[in-house]
Amino acid sequence: MKILLSILFVIFNYSNLIAQEWHKDLDNFLNDELPKFNIPNLEILVVNKDSVLYSKSIGESSPNSTYYIGSVSKSLTAYGILILIAQKKLSFDTKVKDVIPEIQFNNSHELINIWHLLTHTSGIKKKSGFEYLPSLEQLKTKKFKVTNEIINPLRHEYSNLNYSLLGLIIEKISKLSFKEYMYKYVFSPLKMTNSIIGDKEALSLQLIDHYQYFGLFPIKSKQLNFAQTSVPAGFISASSEDLGKYLQLNLSNGRLDTIKLIDPSLLQTMHTVWNQSEYGYAMGWKRGEYNNYKFYQHLGTTANSYSGIFFIPEKELGFVFLSNSNSLDFSENIVEGILNILTDGEPREVSRNEFFLRIGVLLGYLFLMFNFFNKLLKVTQNKLSLKRRKETFNLIICIVLLVSLFFAFPIIAQIPLVSFVKIQPDIGFLILLSLVLPTVLNIIKVYKARKVGS
Repeated sequence: MKILLSILFVIFNYSNLIAQEWHKDLDNFLNDELPKFNIPNLEILVVNKDSVLYSKSIGESSPNSTYYIGSVSKSLTAYGILILIAQKKLSFDTKVKDVIPEIQFNNSHELINIWHLLTHTSGIKKKSGFEYLPSLEQLKTKKFKVTNEIINPLRHEYSNLNYSLLGLIIEKISKLSFKEYMYKYVFSPLKMTNSIIGDKEALSLQLIDHYQYFGLFPIKSKQLNFAQTSVPAGFISASSEDLGKYLQLNLSNGRLDTIKLIDPSLLQTMHTVWNQSEYGYAMGWKRGEYNNYKFYQHLGTTANSYSGIFFIPEKELGFVFLSNSNSLDFSENIVEGILNILTDGEPREVSRNEFFLRIGVLLGYLFLMFNFFNKLLKVTQNKLSLKRRKETFNLIICIVLLVSLFFAFPIIAQIPLVSFVKIQPDIGFLILLSLVLPTVLNIIKVYKARKVGS
């Protein structure tokens, strides 16, 4: 009996030592790496199915502070749809046309169903996610046509519009606004007391301040204007503590504090990848693998926030990452570092690529402005030999390149240039200025060349 107790004691303490090891590694990693980039406020929370195991706050923030969570909203919206399915008010096979006939598709109108929207297999293009979707009230007086490809069972394309449409479907089926529905059936049962849905003005009074970068410097900024129909896809706000509870629901097969909130089989369906493969997008979750551990995640960005939620079933761990700035590469590196440590990987240094990129942006502005004003001075002082034909040709080239940028950028970056400028203004304006300033300069040169008659 003593031998058995000794063995149990060793096993119990070994598991505690392992837990303490990742806790120590994570703390050291964050303390070493976070100061390398100027992030104003940040929340990191690690949970198991029962409790919070680790919490770290940067700046004037706490686990109760509310942040924009970007596309992490999609996972909560997908869960809201699951509740309707559990209530037998909806099924994965329900056709969109049967719920909202005012929504028209240019392809496969008869086929598109709830499952297609949840898994981004509706054929709706990514760029369509930046279009304005009318409200149910507005749809009473006009139809809305969605440009989509023919449904292909082997094609998945991520688009915000899929989840904006799911928000309208929730409203139509439940006869409640999306806000009312989510508070009643998602936030309240999960005890998510710091989660908010509202317009930009109302949210600005309740959320933590958010920032955008100009070079290395975070500058306080307001969220971009967004339609209420886009909230289900990317503009729910929540705290790390609230999202930790949502992770616990997923870690415990639909339970929170021993209370069953949803059928485990529905939750399993939610975690099933769209093409039944081992990895890829499911319903508001993306399944992947790291250090031989399977995990589920969703990331989210807005113009001034970055977020991520992860859970690792085999480790019975989940973590939340919330930042009130969209720092591109650096936040992604921190998130990957946390995932690496929680899956028994060796802590490693985070890349400083973004640090140097942001310095490069500042230097780029200085170079462009110096070059522009230097040449402008020479033109106005007649220190350049100007030939009308040559300057006209150069102007045409600049205009063609500038116009081409608006068409080429969305193809390369999968986001409209104007939207990119709003999300990353310092980098976006640098790209624009690199073509706008030469165009302006060449307009002045052509005018001067014609004036002198050369």
